[in-house]
Amino acid sequence: MSKVENNRKIIETYYKSIASGDFETVMSLMHEDVVFNIVGETPYAGKWEGRDNIYGILVPAVVSNFKEGSVKFAERWNAPWLNLILSNVMLKLASSVKNPEK
Repeated sequence: MSKVENNRKIIETYYKSIASGDFETVMSLMHEDVVFNIVGETPYAGKWEGRDNIYGILVPAVVSNFKEGSVKFAERWNAPWLNLILSNVMLKLASSVKNPEK
């Protein structure tokens, strides 16, 4: 499998996992030192560091504010530039998981 095909598979797994609420798989795709920067003025805005903080504190807090059935996550985004950006991001994530010393 080529790098592009592998990256696409990682991204598709990510989207499908978010859409189905399979956060165990989403977490497995993230490096333990992942950083989320959330823009805005909500209680969740700011810099969130570390997979355990993000998926142990941030995500449950955000999801707890959703009304059941009111949110549907995209399984796939069709913006070509976004797919390119995500491919590069996921490649870096996958690479850092396989080579944590980098």
